[in-house]
Amino acid sequence: MVSCHLSIFLGFLVCFRSTDGSRFRSSAGSRFGAFRRPQAHDSCNTKRIEMDITRTMSVTYNGVQKTVECVARPSVNECEGVCQSKAEPNVSTFPDLKKDCKCCKEGRLLTRQIVLDECYENGIVLPGLRPSTSITEPADCACFPCRN
Repeated sequence: MVSCHLSIFLGFLVCFRSTDGSRFRSSAGSRFGAFRRPQAHDSCNTKRIEMDITRTMSVTYNGVQKTVECVARPSVNECEGVCQSKAEPNVSTFPDLKKDCKCCKEGRLLTRQIVLDECYENGIVLPGLRPSTSITEPADCACFPCRN
């Protein structure tokens, strides 16, 4: 029969058991074995989605300066996924934790021009008006160290 001391540590159910047959000790000289759930693997990806964009802008239409609301639904990149992070006891700087935190985020950014599909003034479509605007999106995504 295996006896162990069950504890929840950082969201993991951990079973501490003595590897030398002695009672559990919290001194630095004791030897413990710990079991925990397997960690997830990194799965951060660049994903293509459609996004609704609305811009209020000042334009010249038929020689008249107007403030209009223009819309588009372009395909853009986003970062989506999970990155492995952990926090574990740091025996050399107790009670601090040794942290390795990673976030799914952009590696590089890309700025590009998109054409707005329709423009409205007071809810009325202005035919033939298709201005452009710039958007910034991730060029690629990966797991990077998080900033606090």
